[in-house]
Amino acid sequence: MRTPILSSPKTPTPHSRNSYQLAKSAPLVLYPTPQSSVDIASPRKSISSPSSGRSSPSSKNRDTSSDGSDSDDEIAEYLRAHDELRKLYPHDDKVPHSRICVLGAQSAGKSSFLSSLTGIDLYCAVRKATSCRTLISSRRGGIAFKAEIFILVLNIETNEARSVPFATSISDVAEMGEICHWAGEEARRTDNDLRDVRPWSELVTMDNEGKKDGEADWPEFTRNVVVINVIGPDRPNFDIEDLPGLNGHHIPFKMVSDCISQPQNLIVLCLSAGSKDASLADPEIKLARKFDPTGARTIGVITRADQLIPTLEVGSTFIDYLLDLRDHLGEFRPQGLWWPLRLRNHQERSKKASLQHVRDLERELFSEEDWIKIQNQIGREFGIGKVAVKLEEMFGSKVRENVILLKKSLRDSMQIQNEWMINNPSIEDPIGTLHDIIIYRFSDLLDTKIRRSNQSGQLVDLQTKLEADIQKAVPEFMPFLVDEGVPEGYQSFWKSQGFHVDHQDRVFVDTLLGSIHEYTSRRNPDEIDSRAIMRSYQEKYVNKWDTITKHHVISLWAEVDKLLLEVAKEVCGENVVLRDTLLERLDNLTYTNKSETSNFIQEMINLFSSSPEDLICPSKFRLKNLKDEAYRHYHKHLNQSWQTITTNTGSSGSSSPASSVPRLLHDIISPEDREKCARFQANIGLNMMSWAIEFSSIVGKQAQSRITERFTKNVAPALRKGMQLDQVTENVRKRAGDLFESDKKKKKDRVMRMKEMTKLSEIQQHLDRISEF
Repeated sequence: MRTPILSSPKTPTPHSRNSYQLAKSAPLVLYPTPQSSVDIASPRKSISSPSSGRSSPSSKNRDTSSDGSDSDDEIAEYLRAHDELRKLYPHDDKVPHSRICVLGAQSAGKSSFLSSLTGIDLYCAVRKATSCRTLISSRRGGIAFKAEIFILVLNIETNEARSVPFATSISDVAEMGEICHWAGEEARRTDNDLRDVRPWSELVTMDNEGKKDGEADWPEFTRNVVVINVIGPDRPNFDIEDLPGLNGHHIPFKMVSDCISQPQNLIVLCLSAGSKDASLADPEIKLARKFDPTGARTIGVITRADQLIPTLEVGSTFIDYLLDLRDHLGEFRPQGLWWPLRLRNHQERSKKASLQHVRDLERELFSEEDWIKIQNQIGREFGIGKVAVKLEEMFGSKVRENVILLKKSLRDSMQIQNEWMINNPSIEDPIGTLHDIIIYRFSDLLDTKIRRSNQSGQLVDLQTKLEADIQKAVPEFMPFLVDEGVPEGYQSFWKSQGFHVDHQDRVFVDTLLGSIHEYTSRRNPDEIDSRAIMRSYQEKYVNKWDTITKHHVISLWAEVDKLLLEVAKEVCGENVVLRDTLLERLDNLTYTNKSETSNFIQEMINLFSSSPEDLICPSKFRLKNLKDEAYRHYHKHLNQSWQTITTNTGSSGSSSPASSVPRLLHDIISPEDREKCARFQANIGLNMMSWAIEFSSIVGKQAQSRITERFTKNVAPALRKGMQLDQVTENVRKRAGDLFESDKKKKKDRVMRMKEMTKLSEIQQHLDRISEF
């Protein structure tokens, strides 16, 4: 048995350097992120025995007064530029983004490696664990762990992609493993955009059978992408792409090839010491040598290091890699070196061994005498923490290199386009200039800004706020008397279902019972005018919706007015007269669309104020399934005989132990009336919440489409008419242009190059704005 020479090192203190200054500049953007509690201290040159002493935790931290702090500051600037460009142009080939690609055969331990590296318990399996690309973006910053997960759904036929939120505002790292696993499964389920993504908030309420309904039709691999964003004070700074293992299937092979072939990406070559020795015939070795023949972008990872026999004499092929003794891979040597790792195995996973426990086992392994000799021989320590340090350093350097090359390529591309435009000038035409440079540029730019705002800006935030505010303006029925109040710990039914509740519209059971008695026939006590009761609540709350939507419309058009002013300033520059003229010419169009939106909302208010029978159509609402559940909720609380209370004792405000007392409700309300109240609470609440969701959806979409479709499409015609250019029809302008320039191909080429110049200039401006290097 091997004898441990070093005791297991303690968990390191948080890194003392300035966290690459990303605490304020690293928002969660459309990408991935892992969390990690690994040791990120700088590696020492050699390993000492206990007798030689151990450096203090503070000695592991970087000296910020040395020249290294300047390097950190410089890398922080490049990371900031990298993140900003990735946010602005997530899928633009002209703006490539650096990432770390994990390459290996199926079951080589890639997911186990990422779990240990990031501190996120990713899904692992004996066979295939990864079915799609998983992008993990990790940033050090903030004061607490925070994560979010998206699914990038790709449509092969239209070559379009849409990003769908799967789980947001994740604050517990322990939840990440299960959520990430089901994100991957949902990516398979929605392959080629054939189904809508079910968010985690919906999946978490389902059993496994419901989650996997229709799994037989899901593909083994999908081109959809799981995107994980993580930020926290102890996070490393890098972006990782986890890829399916190579198993002979063409889809994983193409995914891996596409990723590692990009020169801006790093490669983690993952080999398993628990399988046969690697050879030049292995697909992963072939790909690494093909796309990175010098190994400049590659770091090697050897998993299952506990199955190796460490010796400086006659070792395995993998020990040869570490000692660089013999050439087994055709002179291929990762410049990031080889790193043995002891990761969580299948048995430990089945026993739910924690990642921290496995890291402790790894420390013990590499503290054994034979491993100490190897580490001293090559002058560096082993372990997942040291790999994290190396990857972070390599990623920072690659990002720096990529941004510098990007700036150079942008300058070269702009110079080429500019030279073509000089040699092929457009025809000077005042009318054409007014049309193309002013009106059409104004119209196109406004349309772009409004669509961006509607996809990820203020307009979509306003839509979300409207839906939340309407849901809050729904009666929240309480199964308690006014005098009983709401006991501590009680959660309303709608809040338990994930709807927005602000406790401002609570309706206690004695208030509801008063309405029931008011509309009960004195001749026949069993005859209750339920329609009138429903109508009373409907009138009250629909009036609230009217007020909320009016404020919503005001906010929507305030955002449009702001965007109009931004566009006018950008198009007109310092020409204030021209800017004001453009905005004045759009006053009538703005007023018309505002009025039509308000008229539509009034029609919807009238509709939702009509007879309840005309609105109730349970088959339209997914909430119909909650009716019985709501009834059971209210029936249970109404029929509880005892109420738990906590009383204060003394002036200090301390509380006595909780005690149970008979409920006052049972002395006042009969079992028959409690049954009626439970039914009415469930029915009225269900109907009002159903209407609220339907109303906010219809009104919100109509108000948004009025802006994004009707308004933006009429901006150019309104400006032409307002500036008395409407008689210059498109046909006349086209014929005049054809007379001056008959080369249609050149005209089309000029338009394309102008768009290219605009895009290149925009990227250049962003680079200049976010960086000073």
